[in-house]
Amino acid sequence: GIGANKQPGTESTVQVLLGEMADPSTDASVHVFYGSQTGNAQAVAESIVERAQQHKIKTAIHSLKDYEQVGLVHRKVCIYVCSTTGDGEAPDNANKFFRFIKRRTQPKDLCQGMQYTVLALGDSNYSKFCNAGKTLDRRLGELGAIRFYARGEADDGVGLEEVIEPWCDGLWAPLQQLLSSSVPGAPGDNMQSLTADANATHDLTDGQTTVMRWVDDAKQIPLNDDEVECIEAKFGSMPKGQVKAVALERCDGGVSDSQKPTYTRPLSTFILDGKFPGFQGVPGGVPLVPCKVNEISRVSPESSDRNLFTMKFAFVDESSSSSTCEAYDYQPGDAFGVYPPNNSIDVQKVLDRLGADSDTLIRLSTTAACSGSDVDRSTSYADQGIAKLEDMLRWAVNIGRVIFNRKIARELSNWCSAAEDRALLLQAAALKGKDCLKSLASTCTCLADIFHRFPSLKPSIAAVFAICGEQKPRYYSVASSPLSMPGGFSIAYSVPQFKSQLTGETKRGLACDWLHQLPAGGVSEDCSQSQSCTIDVFHKPSSFHLPPDLNTSIIMIGPGTGVAPFVGFLDHMKAIAEVEPPSAHRNGVFRGLAVDITDCPMPKPVRHHRLYFGCRRPDEDFLFQTSIENHAAEGLIQLRTAFSRMQDHKVYVQSLLADDAEEVRQVVEQGGRVYVCGDGAVMAKQVRDCLSVILGEGKLKALQQSGLYCEDVWA
Repeated sequence: GIGANKQPGTESTVQVLLGEMADPSTDASVHVFYGSQTGNAQAVAESIVERAQQHKIKTAIHSLKDYEQVGLVHRKVCIYVCSTTGDGEAPDNANKFFRFIKRRTQPKDLCQGMQYTVLALGDSNYSKFCNAGKTLDRRLGELGAIRFYARGEADDGVGLEEVIEPWCDGLWAPLQQLLSSSVPGAPGDNMQSLTADANATHDLTDGQTTVMRWVDDAKQIPLNDDEVECIEAKFGSMPKGQVKAVALERCDGGVSDSQKPTYTRPLSTFILDGKFPGFQGVPGGVPLVPCKVNEISRVSPESSDRNLFTMKFAFVDESSSSSTCEAYDYQPGDAFGVYPPNNSIDVQKVLDRLGADSDTLIRLSTTAACSGSDVDRSTSYADQGIAKLEDMLRWAVNIGRVIFNRKIARELSNWCSAAEDRALLLQAAALKGKDCLKSLASTCTCLADIFHRFPSLKPSIAAVFAICGEQKPRYYSVASSPLSMPGGFSIAYSVPQFKSQLTGETKRGLACDWLHQLPAGGVSEDCSQSQSCTIDVFHKPSSFHLPPDLNTSIIMIGPGTGVAPFVGFLDHMKAIAEVEPPSAHRNGVFRGLAVDITDCPMPKPVRHHRLYFGCRRPDEDFLFQTSIENHAAEGLIQLRTAFSRMQDHKVYVQSLLADDAEEVRQVVEQGGRVYVCGDGAVMAKQVRDCLSVILGEGKLKALQQSGLYCEDVWA
């Protein structure tokens, strides 16, 4: 629960402090680190900390991005919760730590004295299941740390809770034995103050916003003992604590309308730059790249129920009078990320339920509390972390996608006035309420849906911020080469449409719908009225790249929008092949790197590149058709197309792979690489199954381990 107006005895496990915050790491016995992409791993880590308190164990929680500040390698007892993203990669907030720990120059005793365990989160639909957690576990062992409890591997494909619950239940006995050990040379040796204080409390501080200092008039309705006993007797135990609080201050006292914050750029710019207090900014701190939309092209006909588009961006140099800047350093196979604003209709629904004024000024901060008189009107509001509530809900808070888990259900129950709403949420929060939780999670996917499902729910503004968390980035694979499209890049995307199971309203994918509404060189509601529309993107490098030797044969499998990076591959190979002879000396970009092109070896003509593309019909959703067919006509690739709706029986890319088994086997045996891009839930798994039959399971596994089988897939 979040709020200073709670009843006595209902304090959050996060301590409500008005002065200086104590560092929870100084006397913690156990340190819980999380690497999280979507928030699942963070939520699990917070749950572990909550349960540790019940076992009277002092704990501290940290994001892996803060490993240097908290001295991770010197901590004696650590629990790691780490998810896997992309092609077996670490989540964005753990990238720097993984680069650090994977350095082969690290001393073998770097983590000596550390006792640890790992809970890995992944999805078995992907080839490198739980790879980040497995890599972390292996590397810690190589650097001298000792695992005190078996690694857990939770599978989102069948339900994370199926592994998380029993793994957490089994954690406490070995952990308490470790902490109480005092025999020289035993796991607990040389650990200072490891035995938990009977009156210990913990703080969920992770260096970001954690303390509640201002709330609106919303009132919590804490559970009484009879309710708790009744629910737990029928459905099992519930989370005792509540979601992590946020530091939220009201700053509009005495501020006139003329002093309300205005921005020449969207609020997201300040947030992503990392200049807006309380928000992490772009993953990894990479710089923002301003772009303008040059062209939007519809691929699917208006009559189709599919909405497929391609979009071309131009990099903008805002420090120059020129409208565009020099080619940005990216490689085919990389991606660019965006932070889309929430739908204005959903934002208004939230404001209506909260009964809040959209112009209310609020600030997220880790400093001392403020009032309107504390606002420095000579300084940018954004620099002080101050914004209108409506802007914050639109640009900064992830109201469009709520991860509905047990802890969220438990928290929401505190803000319901109707008994039936509270009862259903409490059932979902209980250990045996999995079916109820699953049903709610499948229908209540956004905050507006949750409000519709629970009419009596009226949380505080601070609770909304804490439950929803920060807006998440969306990534789009580059469908171009810096050689063929200098000064910009292109992407492909679809705008999915679906009906809400609760309201029957037609909804669209948030980021894709927003991109589609951006005018090509025009003015958008989310841009300054005095400027053409410019949005901020950021570069996300990947390992999904062409082989160093462009004479290496490759098999590309990319149905639907999964073909995008392969268009970049083909454009890049063609551009390299068309380089002028040495007498025509010029500089340029080679695989995204600024070099003298005359120094690059010119690839010999290769006839063993194969592209497997699939869609419904060639006249409906064949992305980049002209470009791909031209490459095939010029002999750069052998094109194999699967049009699933052109005949009585369905034909998919894996069907063509099976037909071409001998050719596929020959390319692989000659050292070729296999690339797969697109749907990870069905297509990628079926492609792996097909290739396992063609190549043999052992050979396919060897390709994966050697990096010759590469995936860029999504759920």
